[in-house]
Amino acid sequence: MKKKILGSVLACVASPVFCETYVISSAPSSVIVYVEGAKVTRNVTVQLPAGRHDIILPDLPPELKHQIPQIAVSNAILGPVSVRNDALPPQSETDPEDVVLAREQLMIAQTNLADHEDQEARVMSAAEAAEMQIEFLKALARNEGLSSDAGDLN
Repeated sequence: MKKKILGSVLACVASPVFCETYVISSAPSSVIVYVEGAKVTRNVTVQLPAGRHDIILPDLPPELKHQIPQIAVSNAILGPVSVRNDALPPQSETDPEDVVLAREQLMIAQTNLADHEDQEARVMSAAEAAEMQIEFLKALARNEGLSSDAGDLN
C-alpha cells in the first residue's frame, strides 16, 4: 500500500519534469502608441496536445523584464506567467527581410531629417546675418558720432 501511495505522490511531483517546451515566434499584429508608451498586440495560434506545457516566446522585447504580459488562452487553463531573458533558445543570426527593409527606410528617413535640419540652420544663419546687416546700416544712417560736414573728415 505504501508503494502505491509513494508512486502516486512521485508521479504528481515529477509531472512538471515531463512537460514539453514549445518555442513559438510571434510578431506584432497591432500597435497603439500613447504619449507614455505603447500597447503591442501579438496573436499566436498554436495547437498543442493535451497536457502540461511550457511555452516560450523568445522574441518579446527585453523591456518586459519588469512587466507581466497579458496572456489569454482558449480551450486551456493558463498557469503561472513569467518573463525571462536568460537561457532562451538561440535566435536566428539574420533579421527577416521586412526588418532589414524597415531599418533601411529608417536610415533614409534619418538622413533626410538631418539634411533638412542642416538646410534650416543655413537659412536661419542667413536670416540672422541679414538682420545684423540691416541694424548696421541703420546705425550708419543715424549718423551717430560722425560730422555731417564732409570737410571735417580730412
